[in-house]
Amino acid sequence: MMNSIKSYVNTTAFWTFLDQGIVSGSSLILSILLVSYLGIEGFGTYSLYWMAVLLISGFHQALIIMPLYTLFPKMDSLKEYVHELIGEQLLFSLLAVLLVLALFSGAFLLGYDANMYHGFLLGLIAGTFTFQDLLRRILFVKEHPLEVVFIDIVSVGIFPLILAFIWTFDAVNLSNVLLLIVVLKVLSILLAFYFISPKVSWKNTNNVRVRHWNSGKFLLASSVLQWFSGNAFVLVSGVLLGPASIGVLRIAQSILGVINVFFLFLENSIPIQAAKVLHEGGQGAFNKYMIGESKKYLWIFIFSLLCLGMFHQSITSFFYGNAMDNHQWLIPTYCFLYLLIYAGTMLRFAFRTLDQNKILFYGYVVSALVGLSCVYPMIKWLGLSGAILGLFTTQIATIATYIFYLNKNYGTI
Repeated sequence: MMNSIKSYVNTTAFWTFLDQGIVSGSSLILSILLVSYLGIEGFGTYSLYWMAVLLISGFHQALIIMPLYTLFPKMDSLKEYVHELIGEQLLFSLLAVLLVLALFSGAFLLGYDANMYHGFLLGLIAGTFTFQDLLRRILFVKEHPLEVVFIDIVSVGIFPLILAFIWTFDAVNLSNVLLLIVVLKVLSILLAFYFISPKVSWKNTNNVRVRHWNSGKFLLASSVLQWFSGNAFVLVSGVLLGPASIGVLRIAQSILGVINVFFLFLENSIPIQAAKVLHEGGQGAFNKYMIGESKKYLWIFIFSLLCLGMFHQSITSFFYGNAMDNHQWLIPTYCFLYLLIYAGTMLRFAFRTLDQNKILFYGYVVSALVGLSCVYPMIKWLGLSGAILGLFTTQIATIATYIFYLNKNYGTI
């Protein structure tokens, strides 16, 4: 028994799972502290800011991260490839900072109450967030998950502890929260550089850029459509129902962040292994691998959702007090929604590995058309219930599109 435990502790899967626990657990604790320190409306504003970071992260996933997972087994020299990616990342991070600053400047010039200091900090967050994400993914590709644990402890693991500490000095406000994120991301990047010892290379930059673009161009369009179709319901809820509505939706999503540990774990393990299986064993071995992994993790996922759904009232009351008193129904509803998200996630892994990103694009086109066409009337007439119904509708539309193309082009996986 002890030998089995020791063997598992020494596996990549264990450290990957532990890392995702740190990331998701820290995110949950952070949301609890921010609701307590900033109030539900302050937390709603923070969540709105973070949506901008996630939009840029979606661009980054499409152009840098997902092509990395698809292309790395095909590269003659992983070391040289990593060096060239670092050069591309520097350019991407700079553009991310400039984009956020342009958005805030534009809003300010149009007469909106845009805090330019917050815009500057948010730009730095977008740049460092994406840089740190690339470095951690490189470590996963190199199969060094223990080092990822260390850099994520610095990036997010100690964040709630520092926030609780500065609260004792009555120094917690939105500006300080954003500044602290920047500082921790920079420290995490420096630690990752120590582990990787990368160099900046522009020797074959054009070749890498073209290959990433060919692999990720449909994902880029998909990420834009995904952001608008998914976040449209949150944004319109904020406009029609007030910032507090964004706050309660984000609280519900934070509670489900415990479940997100599985998605993050799968994201950093299945696509990497699937690419190797497809490269070495062909389509048949890939199909068998994807079916087996999907079934294996489904039962763990369902059990976790059942536990969360059964005890959601106690959990929300303990962590968030009365902030969710009128919205307790959101948690079990999100549990059902996450079953659809799981199915969509596994299908996306398959299409990305097969380098059929155009199918993902078609799925997001359908999702965006469905979501954007009904977002306003649903929320106007049904309030938050309409927002949740809209999220279900877009997920179903996406999965239906994936299954249609899967059966048409591959039979079944």
